Amino acid sequence: MLALWSFRSSEADCLGSRVTFESDGWQIVADLYLPAHLSGKVPVVLLFNKAAGDRTAYRNLACELQRKHTASLATDLRGHGESTNLGRFESGKNIAILDNTHRDVIAAMRFVGRIRSIDSSRIALVGASYSGEAVSVASQSSGMVRAIVALSPGSLATNQLTESILVAYRG
Repeated sequence: MLALWSFRSSEADCLGSRVTFESDGWQIVADLYLPAHLSGKVPVVLLFNKAAGDRTAYRNLACELQRKHTASLATDLRGHGESTNLGRFESGKNIAILDNTHRDVIAAMRFVGRIRSIDSSRIALVGASYSGEAVSVASQSSGMVRAIVALSPGSLATNQLTESILVAYRG
């Protein structure tokens, strides 16, 4: 884990750390929120941005989870926010950047799985827009996911969303 700096959100008791990890050559940037008083391993919720969005949309939710003794990782997927070392997603112009986004989700699961205070058998995924599909695809192949939430899910590239979500729920 590489923590580059810590910050406080608008809520005085909420502290997160900026972290990075690699996925297919992309440098993925995320904010890791751990509960202040750890007693054993805690569950974790991985939060993924919508198309043309970024991880800051989840700051309030991450703080609420932290207060409820649940870790979270708010992530800028490839081409979004600060995860732009190989390019930046522009709506309607370069949809191919979003290909294989599910690999970023899997890389995030592996990242949190290496953190000693996180219970890697209690991972939940939250995706919005196109990342709703990415979390369902990633959950099928990982065997690590206890729950997924797809907020207004949709695919920008294929029509595989319904099939991937149904397979994930049949699991």
